[in-house]
Amino acid sequence: AKRGGGNMRISRERFAAAMARLDITGNGLAELAGVSRGTVTAVKSGKSCSAQTANKLAAILGHEIIERGAYRDTVSENF
Repeated sequence: AKRGGGNMRISRERFAAAMARLDITGNGLAELAGVSRGTVTAVKSGKSCSAQTANKLAAILGHEIIERGAYRDTVSENF
């Protein structure tokens, strides 16, 4: 396995909320983000993805979709 910054977790709730807010379909998101439809489906169902994929999705949906808790960040989240 390539070490590409490891796997990232995406918040299913925030992912779904962002898609609803932007009124975007899975197909539309896949197209805009440059990832496959299958990737969007997998992430939507709670599977982790590469950092590269997470960043592509976050570029469209917003970085709040990325779960910070998974990294034991010492930085507190600013809301």
